[in-house]
Amino acid sequence: MNASIAELKAHSPKIIKAVEGGEACTVTRRNEPVARIIRCEQLPENRTRAGFDTSVRLMGDVTTPALDASEWGNLSF
Repeated sequence: MNASIAELKAHSPKIIKAVEGGEACTVTRRNEPVARIIRCEQLPENRTRAGFDTSVRLMGDVTTPALDASEWGNLSF
């Protein structure tokens, strides 16, 4: 299903109901796709907030940069 932004605003309950039924919706602006609405999948209850199935162990200091500033190189694009 495709819907313009105006159609999404006017018919959002109908579009959301279709998405709940498994249909994806591509949202367009001036006939160009800008977003896609898909049904959310239920996550297993035993997953952590980080999305891992098991416990997470942090190694080292998480606030210190992984590389020295000199190792970053030229990041300008």
